[in-house]
Amino acid sequence: MKARLLIGTLLTVLLVAGCRVPMLPGAKQSVRIAVLPAYSLEIMTKKYAPFMEYLSRETGLKVEYVSSLSYSDYLAVVEGSRVDFGLQNALIFQILRKTRGAYPVVQALGPKGIPMERGVIVTHANSGIQTIDQLKSKRILTTSKRALAGYLAQADRLREAGIDPERDLRIILGGRPDEVLLKVLLGERADAAFIREDVLEAVRGRVDLTRIRIIGYTEYFPTWCLAAFRETNPAVVAKVRNALLNLTTANPEHVRILEGMGATGFIPADPERDEKVLQVAAALRLPL
Repeated sequence: MKARLLIGTLLTVLLVAGCRVPMLPGAKQSVRIAVLPAYSLEIMTKKYAPFMEYLSRETGLKVEYVSSLSYSDYLAVVEGSRVDFGLQNALIFQILRKTRGAYPVVQALGPKGIPMERGVIVTHANSGIQTIDQLKSKRILTTSKRALAGYLAQADRLREAGIDPERDLRIILGGRPDEVLLKVLLGERADAAFIREDVLEAVRGRVDLTRIRIIGYTEYFPTWCLAAFRETNPAVVAKVRNALLNLTTANPEHVRILEGMGATGFIPADPERDEKVLQVAAALRLPL
């Protein structure tokens, strides 16, 4: 009884003093990973649960998925909480470099097996819009102006074609990428949409893609990266990095984990990976 009272008193003193209570022997250290939302919370949780379970098993840590509902909500979650890692596009990463001292740990390989992804410009098949030249004065749905392959890439493509995205288009923020695509199908509020190319494959089976017309592809940009922050324990970073680099398509279990995320593996982060992103953001006068 006295021992319990002594432990309780000690814990109270530590908490009042603002100290972090040491972990009890055998307890696993918690690690929190936030993921930029591309789909509904239910779908995101289902897609990333095997990924979090794999990391927990391989690292010996208690890896937890931190959810958010939108791009703007994601930044608020990561900037305002003690998240240890964030998985996001290169544009969001640049913002987190400034606000939380983010640095890249690993970069995802996309469905094509390369660390690059591109965006598409889509309309309803019956819209009558055939080319990007016909987009002037049209209503364009996008998830966020911070969506790399869902806004920045398309805006750059149009800029090079002589169309000013801010002056010549009516940009409408329409929710997550899958929601944006659905709204175009239903003819809600918009004439066309900017989305990542892999979103089309991700919604196959839930959406009749024969009703969608692709009128333009963008250039390729860097895929998402997993970033750590200035406060993240370096030993934890090393464990997570090694576990992710060990994921391979030669292992059936790993394939299921990666497919859920829309990836085919991870590679070491390249410090120069985002130079093109910064150049395009500057050309479009997009503040970071």
